[in-house]
Amino acid sequence: MSTYPFGKFLHVSFVWKGAAKTKELEPIFNNAGDWLRHSANGWIVWTTLSAQEWYNRLALQITKDDRTFISELNTANMQGWMDKWEWDWIQKSRVPPLTGR
Repeated sequence: MSTYPFGKFLHVSFVWKGAAKTKELEPIFNNAGDWLRHSANGWIVWTTLSAQEWYNRLALQITKDDRTFISELNTANMQGWMDKWEWDWIQKSRVPPLTGR
């Protein structure tokens, strides 16, 4: 199941056809090792799972009309304008999450 035993970041974003499904998705994101919601439709997840495995989890809460994009996030090469607490969250030391998270 897990192909990244030491953990990595994934960026997950959505475009919903109707109402945002943030309440429905939050319990799924709670199964990650750690996560940050950085925008109305975007999350950064610390996980051992692949993008495909996360899509499989999230697909239960989205429709065929919704759009989602999941990609590994390279934090060695990043730039942007966010609150300090968001940068601190990304840069904090982490232990590998439990397998399957």
